[in-house]
Amino acid sequence: MRTALSLIAVLVAASALAQAEEPYKVEARGERYALALDVHPLGDGKAECDVSITDLSSNAVIWEPHLGGKDYKAAKEIDGQRYQIEVNVHRSSPSVTAHLVIERQGVIVDSLFAGWRGPSHLLQINASGAYLTGVEVKGPQVVRRVDPAYPAEARTSGVTGIVILQILIDKTGVVRQVLPLKELGHGLDEAATDAVKQWRFRPVTLNDKPVDVVSNLTVRFILR
Repeated sequence: MRTALSLIAVLVAASALAQAEEPYKVEARGERYALALDVHPLGDGKAECDVSITDLSSNAVIWEPHLGGKDYKAAKEIDGQRYQIEVNVHRSSPSVTAHLVIERQGVIVDSLFAGWRGPSHLLQINASGAYLTGVEVKGPQVVRRVDPAYPAEARTSGVTGIVILQILIDKTGVVRQVLPLKELGHGLDEAATDAVKQWRFRPVTLNDKPVDVVSNLTVRFILR
């Protein structure tokens, strides 16, 4: 059964953590679940993360994966629901982002996104009733594409690579939300986001009815 949700992810971090040299905590809270990360920076863009996922209706801790080293992703099925967590530690600045998706039979039950990029940073995501692309729901097809501008700073510095975005596409094929999952910095993340917001997709259908979908999108930056 689809559950509507209104998600506000709130980050709690003390001002003394501006250099990300001391352990700090990142938290996000939705209608039904809460996500918490105890982050232990290791330097050189690495960190160890103790993750905790809590069911707010019972205050029971459902899953406590430990992420770090080369493995910043984990997934587990519990009581018919699949929990997927991904953490990104960014080298360009002392920051970390975390994304949790909880789904049942391809339908998003809850989706939380949280991160720390400095004092009091607020992130939001609302994926109410949206479907994940997969077996039942095919990936969206682009009908209008806008190429991102290559920021002068990135071009001068010779920065290339990929930016991975999570996008929420509504029933009409309009991009309603864009969240970075993998960033490059140097203005490339913003360029990718600005461009993708202007993309248009053919409406995705399920049982001949248009539906909202959440999908991941890769934007490549190549210097020619």
